[in-house]
Amino acid sequence: MDMSKIGNEDLFKLGFDLGKAITAKLLSYEDRDGDKIIQIFFFSKSFKTFQVISILSKNGYPEDCMPLIRTMFEIKMQYAYLLQNPKAQAKLFWDYSSVFAFQTIKKVTKHDPAAKAKFGEDIDGRIQELQKRYDDVIGSYKSNKASWTGLKLSCLAKKVGMEREYDVVYFALSNYAHTAQSMLDHYITQDGSVTKPNWSPSKNDDLMVGFTATGYLLKICEFLNSTFGLGLEGLISENLMKLNKLEDSYEPPPSD
Repeated sequence: MDMSKIGNEDLFKLGFDLGKAITAKLLSYEDRDGDKIIQIFFFSKSFKTFQVISILSKNGYPEDCMPLIRTMFEIKMQYAYLLQNPKAQAKLFWDYSSVFAFQTIKKVTKHDPAAKAKFGEDIDGRIQELQKRYDDVIGSYKSNKASWTGLKLSCLAKKVGMEREYDVVYFALSNYAHTAQSMLDHYITQDGSVTKPNWSPSKNDDLMVGFTATGYLLKICEFLNSTFGLGLEGLISENLMKLNKLEDSYEPPPSD
């Protein structure tokens, strides 16, 4: 393939082909074991996010793809963590619903006491029941009550062997989710002494979007295929090889 003519559509196709193949296999999968349901959820969420990224990219919004790619990386880390001990980690995942529910109702009623009435007549009894379930499980989430893993992201990355990727790639992607100074050039232009807002679609096909999003999806698919025994090792290996070959050969255009 002529590398000067490669676009994100070529990269996304590798992900779409594999995602659709896995979906077809899963339609007849009947195992409803707790950790298997979570794995299907991880795949489905990542594939849907991948499709949104491809739409944004196609329409000239690469900057808005980056926070979504960051989400895919988080899913990849969580999936790897789940696979380290599927039964135990699945319990963490399901038990976290009590933590989330209790924290939500406490935060809502703290800032709007009148909101209690909107939850129904027996809200106090329901809060007590939620608190009991919360107290039973919260010990597993003391390091981070905002995540089912109970771990801060930096600790999670270390546990699953993705510390370097977290420090470099996740850090870079996070800038796109924040109103950081480094993002100014993506959203404003200087014309002499005049500063103009720049919210128009980009004409550049930023291949970082395609390479990164497709790479994350392929890895998540690899996890799923291995656990479920879907028999798609050949297609996964072929698409990963194509992606790596394209990435190794790609030379970014010189910046202006």
